[in-house]
Amino acid sequence: MILRLVGGIFEGKKFWTQGICFVLWALLVSCQTSLSGRLTDTQGEVVTHPDARVNVTFITSTRSAGVTEILTVNDEGRFVSNKPIEKGRYILEALVPGYRPTSMRLQLEETKDITFKLVPVPRVKRKTIGVNHGALSGRGGGNVNINPPQL
Repeated sequence: MILRLVGGIFEGKKFWTQGICFVLWALLVSCQTSLSGRLTDTQGEVVTHPDARVNVTFITSTRSAGVTEILTVNDEGRFVSNKPIEKGRYILEALVPGYRPTSMRLQLEETKDITFKLVPVPRVKRKTIGVNHGALSGRGGGNVNINPPQL
């Protein structure tokens, strides 16, 4: 009785066509992966910069090998791929002004959330250039004649 009732509800080409499309869509979505993550410094503080980028380069030997997707970083230090990413091997590079470039290799088989720990570039102290007050007029500091020749 129940089987007959269920069979009557699910009869018709429209249901089966929609059902097959839904199953295929679900399989396709389950095969797709995405990548996201955040940038932090060595103390775990969020790193942001208007020019911060994360390069995602596919390196598995297929027709897509060598293709790079450039991800932007938001104000919270997060990056995310906006489209599905093919499963395989990748090189990820975090490039942020004021920090050393950081890279990692990744085998992507499922959706992942990555954290980059960035090391700041040491600030360089600028040296003051001294002025040689002992130079003579018409002569350089090494006692060299700097007058141009007369023609």
